[in-house]
Amino acid sequence: MGHVGRRWGWVTGLVVFGLVFVLFLEGWGSGGFWEDPLQHTPLTLVEEGIRIRGPLPPFDHTEQGKYVSRFENGVTAVYTIDTALQNAMENYFKKYQVPYGVFVAMDPNTGKVLASVEYSAVNPKAERLAFRATYPAASIFKLVTASAALEEKKVRPETEITFHGGLYRLGPKNWVDNPKRDKQKISVAEALAKSCNVAFAKVALRWLNAPTLLSYAERFQFNRPIPFELPVQVSRMEIDQSERGLAMT
Repeated sequence: MGHVGRRWGWVTGLVVFGLVFVLFLEGWGSGGFWEDPLQHTPLTLVEEGIRIRGPLPPFDHTEQGKYVSRFENGVTAVYTIDTALQNAMENYFKKYQVPYGVFVAMDPNTGKVLASVEYSAVNPKAERLAFRATYPAASIFKLVTASAALEEKKVRPETEITFHGGLYRLGPKNWVDNPKRDKQKISVAEALAKSCNVAFAKVALRWLNAPTLLSYAERFQFNRPIPFELPVQVSRMEIDQSERGLAMT
């Protein structure tokens, strides 16, 4: 998650992956390290990096375009959140009175969280919706299937899948190869871009199996704790080894 370096009179920590970008501990001489400088804050330092105890501090103060929290003892936390993106999504959810909505954006190169928005019009007191494993991964799991097929050298981005019917309807009549009816073609890359259900059902059935998919799912942190500043509910993954189970994964 990052590291915390010590210098005379202050400490600075940089977290490369996650929510807290920079942590400044000002006014701490060498003797100050005999006690925990974060004891009066919702933050704590562990071997893996920074963790937040209790609820997420409110994003209600900005400095130079970044959300900032100032705590006791001169502690300042600067967050990775993009203020414009965060505000835009908060307003969007409120405008349409979304019953339950979560939006999380991450920088794919660094893992920094750029937005973390949760909203419920029917249960305004609901907390930590963004950190729950409540709903199925759905089309997001296509990333796992695509990664497994590409990494195992079963397909290339330009590999074409033949099918019939629409992109999203899925059933045995669609995922079972039918040379007489499978007149449409779509590449793996385009299938991912368009979230084509039948194409990924055929990729799973033709080139993958349940153990392989489960192995790759766990590389994406399914069935494992996700290292993060806040507790994240573990996403559970089980794969039915039947034809239907693979196709519907």
